[in-house]
Amino acid sequence: MKMVDVVSVVQKALAQSMDETYMTQLGTLDALASDKLVEVGKAIENTATAETVFASLVAQLGILEIEARAYTGDLNAFMVRDTEWGSFVERVCYGLAEIVDDPMWNIYEQNHVNGVYTPQNYSQRETQFYPVPVSTKVFVEGKAIMTPVSRPYDAMKEAFKSWEQMNSFLSGLSQAVRNTIEAGITSMRHMLAQNAIAFTTGSLAGAGSVVHLLDLTDAAGLTTSATTPEEALRDADVLAFILQTIAETRDNMKIMSGAFNDGTVPTFTPTEDSRLILINKFDKAARFLVKANTFNKDDLAIGDYETTTAWQGIAASGNEPFNLADVTTVKIAQNTAEDKLGIGLKTAAFSASYCIGLLFDYKALGICPYKRKSRAKYIAVTDTMNEFHGVLMNMLLDSRYNMVTFWLDRAST
Repeated sequence: MKMVDVVSVVQKALAQSMDETYMTQLGTLDALASDKLVEVGKAIENTATAETVFASLVAQLGILEIEARAYTGDLNAFMVRDTEWGSFVERVCYGLAEIVDDPMWNIYEQNHVNGVYTPQNYSQRETQFYPVPVSTKVFVEGKAIMTPVSRPYDAMKEAFKSWEQMNSFLSGLSQAVRNTIEAGITSMRHMLAQNAIAFTTGSLAGAGSVVHLLDLTDAAGLTTSATTPEEALRDADVLAFILQTIAETRDNMKIMSGAFNDGTVPTFTPTEDSRLILINKFDKAARFLVKANTFNKDDLAIGDYETTTAWQGIAASGNEPFNLADVTTVKIAQNTAEDKLGIGLKTAAFSASYCIGLLFDYKALGICPYKRKSRAKYIAVTDTMNEFHGVLMNMLLDSRYNMVTFWLDRAST
């Protein structure tokens, strides 16, 4: 098991999302390091045996629920329950088997020429080995974050008149700690989304993994090369065309192909495993300009989806802090040591704007906080109890499954 320190990245992600100086980090549109969070998996043949990899894992701990309002954050489409994963993940994907002629049904026609029957030897076909293509990856990077809190006993005893009041206070404090951890996980979900969006533009992604919508609307005569993304967002005909494109792409992912994954094995995405996240600004424009004019009971006809305000934090500058360019921005920091995503991070940082949607297979992206643990120590000299609340999770990007991003821009830009 490999442990990865992600605290600094989570702190920066929290600062991004809160847009303020927080945890000594400055909340601006800074790029975040992808290798600290996302894991793309390692081929099992490049690691130790599965028995060695998983033998040291221990059982899960239970989760304590507290009577207080719980923060859930957004981008919950990435969350995988611990009952589904339980621990680290090994995945085996199969390609298609070979297809050959079956002599059983046409043996006479195959061996009959000009009225003469020639016996054939089929022993080689019977004894030949026919392998099925297989791809195996193991995801064993542990991502851990921890929230410390101190409880002064004397102050609590003097502040409350009853055990009920103290219990209410402690319950709220515990939930605040839980909400802090959840905020950290939510930041990780945003980072996972950014990694997935960046991956679809890279050399490892399929030919259909990135859709530049303004190229399509230009070709359809709905926009011109001078039309900006902001102008396109105010055009009902353009929005309707984009929704149609998203719906078509979602249906195309049901067909077995390598168009939307890294090409390791052909794959398909059943309807029930299809997930879609749209930028809130695009969703609202489509709802008010398209749905309001169609009276369509099925809303926008693109299926179920989730919305998010922005892929990362917003730099509060100017008169429009939630402008289209900012909320659709994705930034991944340069990493000269490793480029897990295949997008050239060893030589330059990744930065792009106007991504309005992320469509993906349920198995392509996931976060599973499968172990939670609390530790405590009494400090006699200060009469306080120091508690440490931590969570260990797996966070993966499996490029063998379908992922598509929709950009309100042109490929040339």
